[in-house]
Amino acid sequence: MNNRSLDQLLEDLKQDAVNQEQIRHLDVRAGLSPFLAGTITKEDEPADASYKALLKNSRGRAVGFLICSNPVNTELVARNTAMARKAKRRLPSPLNNVILEPLLEGRYEKLSWAIFDLKKTLAENLWQWRLQKIRIAPALMQWLADKARTTRQPIGDFHLAGAVSGPLQELADDNGFPGEIRERTLKAMERLAKGAWSPYWILSHNDLWKGNVLLPGAGQSGEQPKFYIIDWAGSKTEGFAFFDLIKLTCNLNLPDFYARRLVKRHCRIMECDSQDAMSYLLAGIADMGLNLENFPHHVYVKMSVELCGRLARILGTKG
Repeated sequence: MNNRSLDQLLEDLKQDAVNQEQIRHLDVRAGLSPFLAGTITKEDEPADASYKALLKNSRGRAVGFLICSNPVNTELVARNTAMARKAKRRLPSPLNNVILEPLLEGRYEKLSWAIFDLKKTLAENLWQWRLQKIRIAPALMQWLADKARTTRQPIGDFHLAGAVSGPLQELADDNGFPGEIRERTLKAMERLAKGAWSPYWILSHNDLWKGNVLLPGAGQSGEQPKFYIIDWAGSKTEGFAFFDLIKLTCNLNLPDFYARRLVKRHCRIMECDSQDAMSYLLAGIADMGLNLENFPHHVYVKMSVELCGRLARILGTKG
């Protein structure tokens, strides 16, 4: 598909989407709602990238957001919305109110698309972001704790080999990882085998960072949560604790003393020794490694080293 025909396909898709009866109340004008520049590089079309358009009404006011998949991965958006609904069902109200569902979704010539109510991204300006972080970080961390507490479920003995020890063994055997992480992985496996660590599953997002957190839209009526969390495509209802926590702690650059309190709270929720915070993190890393899809292995290793290093520093252990 050449660039011109792809551009026309996207314009036709947008026209079809904004004319749907269910969103007529938004008064969207397709001509005033261009796709965002640089959304993806059309020369290589990475399979995990999507096209995005800011939807504007007849007065030129932004009222919504259209996202659609690319021809390489036509199910990208459909999978995202399906996993978001699954996560929302797993959480009780009001915890699930932070999961943003589409106003409308569909397919156009195999491309999946969805339209969302307009929300605000977190500030890029350093000083505005610092003020936002003071307000948002405690609420995010409380939500993570409540998510772990309400979705915690035992991993039965029948599932331990396939869900925990098997993936950990693959991680320990991966020569792409530094020796220290592989040694920590073997230690986690040893504690699991001895019964010193009895892991639980929880709902995990698995890509929780600043870019996937949104704020309520300006001037929107009704009671709203303090934040919304998007991009649930990689989430798991049978995931591992501490991965979301440590990744967000790194991304928000939270102080070690504060992060240490958060880790201790998670340990109490998961009824585990503090050293098994690392066991959980490694289990989440190992689980992710089983299905990297379009995530380059060297980037996966780099991320894992960063997360393990941060947790080790928080716990006051070497490395």
